[in-house]
Amino acid sequence: MKWIILFLKTALMGLAVPMLAINIFFLPDLVVAANQPIPSYAPMLYPIVIAIYLGSLPYYFGLYKSFVLLCQISNNETYSEKSIQALKSIRYSATVISVMFLICLPYAYVIADKTDAPGIMAIALFVTGLSIAVTFSAGLFQLVIRDTMSRLTKTAS
Repeated sequence: MKWIILFLKTALMGLAVPMLAINIFFLPDLVVAANQPIPSYAPMLYPIVIAIYLGSLPYYFGLYKSFVLLCQISNNETYSEKSIQALKSIRYSATVISVMFLICLPYAYVIADKTDAPGIMAIALFVTGLSIAVTFSAGLFQLVIRDTMSRLTKTAS
């Protein structure tokens, strides 16, 4: 069990590094490159870049809360109010990310249409769908933990 939790903690850290690299190296170059060939693309690109930058805040917060949840599981505090709060925070973070990317889908569509790059829409839809899946998964886990806690309380009484 300890190895699995250690692997998951390492995976969470591994998920943080690519997003940091995207924010530091890729997005500034993307904005500069968008102004070079056709400056009319830049206004369509700015909302997407802003959404990615703003979306990284709940992303990192969700990763942090996932790390906290894994620490609680390793300390045998799985069925506690802290776990429910961590899952609630993860759910809200994923919801914010999905809403941000849903708002940016029309901009991504226009850019994908003008540049003939359908991969842009695929990435935007993938991130939105993944965030929605995380939202529902965290909500389901939250309900399962709450239900188990109530059953444990009933049997202890």
